[in-house]
Parts: sequence; structure tokens; C-alpha cells
Amino acid sequence: MRYFTKSYLSVIKAVTILLLTFPGVIKIAAAEKKCLKNQFPETASVTVTIHVSLSTGESPEGTLLTMTGVHNPSLYYEQTAPASGEVVFTGVTEANYHIHAALQGFYAFDTVMTITSNRQIPVILREITYKPRNLSVDSLNLRVSWQAPDPEEKSPERRLSAIIKPGDKNAVFRSVKSGTGSGHRALSGYGVFLDGLLVGNTTDTSLVFEPLVFGQSYLAGVAAVYSSGYSEQDTIRFTSKFLFPPRNTSGVIPEMTDYGHITWEAPEDPQHPGQPVPGISSYKLYRNQVFLADIPLDNPAYSDMELIPGTSVYEVRAVYELSAYGYPGEFQESAPGEAAELLWVCCLNLPFTENFETGLFETNNWSTEGNNNWRIAGQAGNQAPAAEFYFSPVVTDYALSLTSDYLIGTGINDGNIILEFDLKHTLLNLTGKEKLSVEVFDENNWIKKQEFLNINSFNWKNYKVKLTKEVKGKIFRVRFTASGDLTSDISNWLIDNIKVYRECTPPQEFNAHPSFYEGISLEWRDPNYINPVSEWLAWDNGINADAIGLTGGGTFYVAARFTSSQLFEYEGCSLTRIRLFPYAPNGSITLKVWAGNNAGALLSSQVVTSYTTGMWNEFILQTPVYITGASELWVGYEINHTPDEYVAGCDTGPAIAGFGDMISLDGEVWEPMSIAYGLNYNWNIQGFVEQIDGSGSYIAADNKTSDSIKGIRYIENRSQREVLGYELYRDYVYIATTQDLSYFDHCSSGIGTTYWLDYKIRAIYNECESEFVYSSTWNICPGVGVSYKQITDLDIYPNPSADLIWIDTRDMSGSLLVYSFSGKLLLENLVANNDKPVISLKHYPDGAYLIKFVSDAGETYSGKLILEK
Repeated sequence: MRYFTKSYLSVIKAVTILLLTFPGVIKIAAAEKKCLKNQFPETASVTVTIHVSLSTGESPEGTLLTMTGVHNPSLYYEQTAPASGEVVFTGVTEANYHIHAALQGFYAFDTVMTITSNRQIPVILREITYKPRNLSVDSLNLRVSWQAPDPEEKSPERRLSAIIKPGDKNAVFRSVKSGTGSGHRALSGYGVFLDGLLVGNTTDTSLVFEPLVFGQSYLAGVAAVYSSGYSEQDTIRFTSKFLFPPRNTSGVIPEMTDYGHITWEAPEDPQHPGQPVPGISSYKLYRNQVFLADIPLDNPAYSDMELIPGTSVYEVRAVYELSAYGYPGEFQESAPGEAAELLWVCCLNLPFTENFETGLFETNNWSTEGNNNWRIAGQAGNQAPAAEFYFSPVVTDYALSLTSDYLIGTGINDGNIILEFDLKHTLLNLTGKEKLSVEVFDENNWIKKQEFLNINSFNWKNYKVKLTKEVKGKIFRVRFTASGDLTSDISNWLIDNIKVYRECTPPQEFNAHPSFYEGISLEWRDPNYINPVSEWLAWDNGINADAIGLTGGGTFYVAARFTSSQLFEYEGCSLTRIRLFPYAPNGSITLKVWAGNNAGALLSSQVVTSYTTGMWNEFILQTPVYITGASELWVGYEINHTPDEYVAGCDTGPAIAGFGDMISLDGEVWEPMSIAYGLNYNWNIQGFVEQIDGSGSYIAADNKTSDSIKGIRYIENRSQREVLGYELYRDYVYIATTQDLSYFDHCSSGIGTTYWLDYKIRAIYNECESEFVYSSTWNICPGVGVSYKQITDLDIYPNPSADLIWIDTRDMSGSLLVYSFSGKLLLENLVANNDKPVISLKHYPDGAYLIKFVSDAGETYSGKLILEK
């Protein structure tokens, strides 16, 4: 067994699992409706006249009026008001009545009245209004903002549903047409108030107050304007922090220069034009909302010598000393004045290529950091010369970059933006601490896209990194940053053939299938098609060969690490299961999932209640872990075990250092097991990644080690606009353009008698064309005037056959092949001279098969077989 000899302090972490129980659905049976008989003696009838009017002055036509007996609900009268608003109920039985009037957009009218004689009843319906919401005031610039009213928030339906109890007579007998009169009427704008006084009307949801006294408290209010007037106000109290901002900010890029010149004027009080505003001490300049410079009061101008490509927005704030406002010794910035925009068009267009053939970094404006650690290697490259980060002069605790000029990613709508480069590395000491990072600047931040460690030397390799998400539509840069503890632990990093270009995604799964004596069927999938992800990710080889533990027992942590570039294709998927191989009993396992550099953020922790030793165990995560593709993912577990037990299973190796063999004694400091302890294995840890729906359902997978994968497969991230069509070629000759996802190339279209056919296809976009993808198949089309029997030059007996067939290969040696008519190779046998090959097809379904014999001399013979059982 392999074991550690390091001693350490065991820390046991308690993990609490919260179980949520969702209440069941409670069904309430509807109350049985019963006919209520009039239990009251009939009395004399009277006439009731109701006069309806609206608060808006509009016609009340359509208002529904009902009269319902309070003690005798069978007394029910209903009419709809005409344009005049007068409704007459005749023959009304004397009784107590609930009188109800409703019209959409108005509050319902309800009253109870005793009717014992003829009555005239006036009814006024008040318009439903809703006040604005979430009023706020920026005390610095005095902008007051709010949200439109929400008619659903406190609608009459919700209020009535809260007060009408089951069994209420009004609820039982309310007419369907009467509703509650809750319709929503359109508002025409807003009124803005300050300390109760109207200061302005607007159709927008914001307004700026006129200058207010610094330090004084005010009450702001806003009301919605309806046909009948203002709604209730939403109000908020605030204290003014207003200070007059600079005026007339402007900017210019002088001709034939690469800097921006910004100017502005001092603040001015409109009530006192021409007079200086008290308290101003200086100015602060901001570019794209990031502080740029302090400017003296007597020099309202600035030259930006580090102009950023693209659009820069400049804002100037005045800095006040507040003694004149009653706050001596305090300082405050004003709100910014009007902004000035500068557009600097510069930089390098795509596609960009750099092979350093001039021997100078300055040719394409590369910038370097360090004491000549970044240099041009004249005698090395793929082909020479190349950019080199060299160990000498020796530097410690370093991070030194080779940075490109600005590149133009604006105006690109179709396709992906790709960074491609060749890399070679030679190490001296295998520490895993010297790194080369590939990074991209997205106009705001440097983002790491890929990282290489000094865990092995390697010859020239080509790498592709997708930059689309970070740089499309932007001005951007790329850089290569060498970092680490000690440069003398490596010999060098060599970089060559750097390319940045736009790549449009080709069609997917292009296949050519013969249709016997009719033509070739071509099929493909849309470029944006992505196979549903359902995949085990792992670095181990699926075989458990050993186990690791601590001498004397204790706690440690193990993990398999996946970088953001390796997880790029899994963005939007979830880690739903973890599989591991516990070798021995008497261990306590807690599944762990971390994110970020050095497993810095714990995403999931789940206690394993039991496990089976000596075999793969699979565990479903109670909460799936969403994969962003923007940071590293670490999948592993914490193990606590008793002395002389070795629980953490590992494979046969060799270790994929820094990925499949990560270990920590405290859960904070991680290192590759193969480097730190000389244990050249990968942990048997596998994570299942899939696309799941909102219910958290899982895609089934067998618990087999063969499901594991070694490393990560890469699939292009499709980021395209609509495909205009597809161009097809046969044997490098154009044959068609189509918008469909299939095409049938008929024998009559000039295919000819060439035995093997090569097809290629590419996608056509508005701004670009994809690369070609290829598919090939044999030609089953007869030549002109050639019959079926004439091209069948192999003797096959019997034909049709139910099982065994004999094939006359004319005493030649070669290869005998059997194909299905979908183009799949089923059998391939070698044939020697004078052999009489016999083939059994009893395990294949009935149908047509193509038999092909290729002699060692290169001659080809074919024939068709019919299998009938």
C-alpha cells in the first residue's frame, strides 16, 4: 500500500443536511348550491329609480346594477344602465336590499337600503386609480425616479377575495357580468410634487428638480394622472446634497495624434450668472466612470495621453469645501456635468497573424515586461524565429507579460473569434509552480483563458482558444503572462505563429450514404446543433490499482481539477453525480465540489452515509452544481479514516499532474500528489455532467467504468447568426446550394463511374463562409447504358441467401468487405490465393448488401447480395 508519512492536525467538519418537506395539495370541495325559497310573506311592490354618473364625467352606459334581497336572496333584480344613466326597476317587492353597481375601470358601488316605497337613488362611480411605486431621489443630482403603478398589487379583486368568506350570499349570487368593476384604465402621465406643491408633469418616469438648498430636507411626491385627476401620491423624504456641476464638457482628438484633450467650464448658478459659485476647490475627471485625474481649479483642461481604443466617455465633477454651506472642513463632489465622448479608431484588424519574422516586437506593437526575459529567439521557432520567455536573468515571485496591440472585434456579427498559437516548453525542475497564462482584455478586465504548468516538457503544440464571449463587438488585446516563484526552474516558454481570426461554424455531422443505382443521399445538421451533453468527466483510466491513506489515520482531501478552458463546452450544464472507488472500510467520506483557483470556493458538501468497498460507488448530488465555464471546477471528497485503512482509490497512472492527482492536507493548500509525494497516480474520481431541466431530473447512465473518459473533449461553442445556405461539392466540383439539411445527388447528375466519391460542404453566412467538412462513399451509380447485371462482376452463391454465401475471388489474394446499403462496413476478411471464401450473414437483418473485393494488385470487384431468411 502507498501511504503518507506526514503528520498533521485532523479537523473534522460537521455537515448539516437540511431536509425540506413540501406540503401536499389541499383540496376543498365546492359548497353545494341550493335554491333558496322565499320564506317571507309577499308585500306591496314599488318602483326604484337609480341615477348613475361617473367621476370622470363620461357616459355611464354599460354599468351593471343589481338589487339582491338581504334576508331573501331570491329577490333579485338586474339591469344595465343606458347612456343617460337612469335605470328604473318596477314591481320591486318591499324588503331590505343590497344594491350593487359596477363598471370596468371604476370602483364598485355597494350599499344596503330598506325599500318600502318608491325611491330615487343617486350612484356615483369613482374611477380606479393606482399610485406610482418605488419613488427615489438622487440627492446629488436631484433626479427623482419611480416605477409605473402596478394595477395587480392592490386590485379590488384581491381586496374582495380577502374579505368575502365562503357562503357569503353576495359571493354566491353575484352575477358573472357584474364582476368587481376592477378594469384597468390608462393613465396619461405623472405629476411631481415637492413639499406638497406641484412642480411639473411628465409622461416619463423621472424628472430633475430645480437646484435645491444644500443640506435642507424636502418631501418629494409623485402621482399618476387619470381622467378624473391625480391618484394618491407616493412620497419620500430626502436631504439635498446638490452642488452645481461643471458645464460644457467637451473633448477632441487633435488631428494626427493619439491623445484626447478634454475641457470644461466652471459651475454657475443660473440665478446669479457670471458670479463664481462658493466653495469650489478642484475638479475630478472620470473616464468610463473610472477615476482618471485630479485637476487644479485654475486649469479646467486635461490631455489623456493613454487614450483607449473605441469610445471613451469623460465626466467632470467639481470638488467643494463645504464651509459656505454650513459644514466647515468637509468636502464633497458634485454630480458630473454633461459627458463628452471621444471615439478613437485605431488598432489591428482581424485576421491578425504574428510569426515574429522581422525579429522585432515593435513591428506589430507588442509590449514586454521584465529585464529582457521576453525576447526574440532567432534560432528557435516553428519555424524560427519565435517569441521566448527565457529564465535568465533569474527573477523570483514574478508575473511578466508579452502583450499585443489593440485588436478590433467590433462590427463582427457572424462566427467566433479564435486565438491560435504554437507553444513549446522546456523545464528544468518539475515544481508545478511556474506557469504560462493566456489572457484576453475585454475593455475592462484581463481574463485568464488557459494556463500551462511546468509539470512536463513538450515540443511544439498547436492550441486554439475561443475569445468570442469576451471580445465580440469590442476593442481587445491578448497577452501571454509568465509567472511563478523562480524563473530558473524552467528553461523557457516559446510562442510562435500567433493568429487571431474570425471562424464561422461549419455544418455538423455531414454524411454521404449510397442509395443503390439511384444516387447519393447527403445529410447534415445545422451548425448550431449541439448534442445533448451526458458525459462522465475524469482523468483516471477507470481501473483501481492502489489506495492512499495517512499513517496513523486522519483527514485529507482529494480532487480532480478541470480548467475553465476544458469546461467551455459544458457551460450551462450541471454536475449531477460523483463516482469514486473506496478501497477500504472505516472511512468517513464527504463529497466536495469547489470552484476557482486552488479550489478557493466550496460549492457543494454532501456526507456519504454509506459506501461499498472494492468497487465503484455512484452518488447523486442533492443539489446539482451549475457550470458557468468561466472558472475552474474541482470534483473530489474529504476522507477521514482510521489507522491502517487506505480508502482513497487510485488508478495505475501515470498521473496527469496538476489535474488528476490534486491533494490537500488542510483543504486550503493543494498540490499534485505525483510532484509533492512521488505517487504517480490519478484519483479514481469521476463527475457526471448533463443538461437538466428546472425539475432537476437526471439522465440515466450505467454504473460502469467504461463510461469514464480520459481528459476532456472539445466542442466549438456555436455563436452564429442565421445560416443563409449550404454549398455542396462533389470531387471538388460545385454541385448545388441549398437551405435544406439534406440533398440527393442523383446518378443522372453526372456522377460518372469513379468508384470512390468525395463530398464537401460549407455553411454560408451573411458576412463569412465556414470551413469545409468532408464525407466520402463508394459510387453505386452505373455508367451510361450499363445494366445492373453488367456491373455485378463478383460471383456470389447462393443469391438470394438465408445464411452462408460463397464468393468467387478468381484465385486472387486481397481483402473481402461487406457493407450495408447505408454505407456501414460490417465485415472485412483477408483472402489468400486460391481461397474459396465463405461468409455467414445469419446475424444480420434481411435486405440488400454490397460485397466488395479489392485484390492485392489494386483491382476492385463488387456485387449485390439479397439476404432473405
